[in-house]
Amino acid sequence: METVHAYARTSHRYIDEYKHLDGEKFVATVRLTAPKQVEEGNGYDERGTYVQYLRVPRNVDKKQLARALHDTLGYSGCTHEYDCCGCVSHYVYVTQTAARTMQVKTHISRNY
Repeated sequence: METVHAYARTSHRYIDEYKHLDGEKFVATVRLTAPKQVEEGNGYDERGTYVQYLRVPRNVDKKQLARALHDTLGYSGCTHEYDCCGCVSHYVYVTQTAARTMQVKTHISRNY
């Protein structure tokens, strides 16, 4: 299990590399299951897709939590002038699978 403090960005003035400079609002602390690989990468630029699950805490808005998880876990902040730098990007998709269960799918790739 992994504990995550989920924060939603309240402004979007900066790219992900500098998202810590944006305003943020604490939404909830959640525990994610261990990541399970559901899709293999190609061994070069695609690093695979992973799935984790969490139980939504009581009295937490699900849409706000989904957005906060996306903001907290997602990352694609390459600041290089040219491609082929090898920077890692995490693309996060959060969906509700049951009344109090959410799935977090993370696709990881490198900039080659």
